[in-house]
Amino acid sequence: MPSELADGKTYTAVVTLSDGTNSAISTSTAVTYDTINPTPITTNPWTLSDIPAGQSAFKAGDVISLTLTMSETLKLNNTTGSKVVIAGKDFVLDKTASTTAGDKKLVFKYSVQAGDSIAATDFDIDNPTSDITLNNITDVAGNAPVFTADRVVLTKLEYIEKIGSGNNPFNGIDVGGYSTPILADIDGDGDLDLVVGKNDGTLKYYQNTGTTSNPAYEAKTGDDNPFNGIDAGYSSSPILVDIDGDGDLDLVVGEYYGTLKYYQNTGTTSNPAYEAKTGDDNPFNSINVGIYSKPTLADIDGDGDLDLVVGEYYGTLKYYQNTGTTSNPAYEVKTGDSNPFNGIDVGLYSTPTLADIDGDGDLDLVVGEYMAPLNTIKIQALLLTPA
Repeated sequence: MPSELADGKTYTAVVTLSDGTNSAISTSTAVTYDTINPTPITTNPWTLSDIPAGQSAFKAGDVISLTLTMSETLKLNNTTGSKVVIAGKDFVLDKTASTTAGDKKLVFKYSVQAGDSIAATDFDIDNPTSDITLNNITDVAGNAPVFTADRVVLTKLEYIEKIGSGNNPFNGIDVGGYSTPILADIDGDGDLDLVVGKNDGTLKYYQNTGTTSNPAYEAKTGDDNPFNGIDAGYSSSPILVDIDGDGDLDLVVGEYYGTLKYYQNTGTTSNPAYEAKTGDDNPFNSINVGIYSKPTLADIDGDGDLDLVVGEYYGTLKYYQNTGTTSNPAYEVKTGDSNPFNGIDVGLYSTPTLADIDGDGDLDLVVGEYMAPLNTIKIQALLLTPA
């Protein structure tokens, strides 16, 4: 017998039975000396099931399988409570599926619920030591699996998308070509309603008759549509913000010929009425970006009023600083180094919006564009540092 046993090596053990006379019985068996804990294999240990055929993403009712391959054969006993937590969702171990998949595999499953959404950037295991629970799972020698404390980035990033009749609150809404939506609280009830610009220059209104967390959109027409009668000409692109500082939402509409139409809310926060303003009464009167103006407004320079960023046909972003006030804006074009968006070019039909994407307290930039593939969003993140 060797003086030291090598971990993982197989030895032959011989057992001899004797009755104390010259008669003896001997037998031998192979014994593997194992003190090593099983770990995930080094190459692609995690795999995800494919999105069902004919779909662009997982949707309500689909079952997502996440398979982990370990370095050793596993022994599964009472595995109740075993799971992997991803973005707050429990992927529960399926013991039968694991056994069927192979003796080194663990299969975790999650059934997609209506309203679920997991971004690709969140489809990871933040801390394996706390987010992975394996009960009564060992190798054949009784060693429990071991995981590092490092974040696990899944090798195949798919995501749950709000799509289809079960998940998408906008399912069934179709205004034709070149739809440009905006969400805002039009009726003052605290939830987000939907306004959609159309190719023919008009605006469709869909009132949220649901809640803030479970919206349901109902088309309103005629006098029930506060935007009824508004026609920007062609390819309307609306934005709703308080332009005149009176606390309600006014309407600015981009259009095919590159200008911006302004409609002042002469009603209230809960019962808006929009009146077209032209000439000097339109603070955007002199602005023309060429073709397909796509406006958004935000406080770019940190002075408390709304500045203007406009996308256009050729994919660049024009910047107009508000040199007026919150109630009497005046917009001055900024170019070159005075334009924080100078140099950004997404190709064609740039459509910007500004929001704090990363939660650090400043405005980041998201830009849609013409050539993005179906059901994807092209994002250009920009940290805005006011001059």
